[in-house]
Amino acid sequence: MANKIIIGGISLELKFCKKMKNDDEDTPITLDYVSSEPIVNIYKGADPHPYIVNIMSYIPPNLNDIPEKDLNSGLFLSEDNTIFLSYTGVNMINTPITTTENLGNILCRVFNILYDCEDQTPSTYDLYHIQFEYSLLAKNFQSVEGIIVHDINLDPETDRGTVTTVRIDDQ
Repeated sequence: MANKIIIGGISLELKFCKKMKNDDEDTPITLDYVSSEPIVNIYKGADPHPYIVNIMSYIPPNLNDIPEKDLNSGLFLSEDNTIFLSYTGVNMINTPITTTENLGNILCRVFNILYDCEDQTPSTYDLYHIQFEYSLLAKNFQSVEGIIVHDINLDPETDRGTVTTVRIDDQ
């Protein structure tokens, strides 16, 4: 399983994708305790300034393999080819994050966590911690204000994803 790829002017490297275990490994997480969107944070790493992204995502069990021919650019997150991270470029995203400059629209890099689950309304989930880093390959590459991460297969018609920005006050 490749853990590094160059896509659209960025270097993307998977650090890990771990299924989190609870006290009783056989007890799945029920829908009552599942976030509807992934929980995401991003921060700048050490030189040469990669961005480190952490994602906590609820993914249903019993996933189907994802055929490589059906995928856009990205990396498999699981060794069994059932979870995939795709990078789809930069888009203007309408968000409640508002400043005098952006008026609720910010430029974001778009990442998607893709999986194939036949059950469209699963009642149980597994929690995954995913960490990857990306670096801009050119000095004059397009600047963005944040990233957005989507889980794909939960509700593609209404899924908005999670917009996250880099915190700059502690750098």
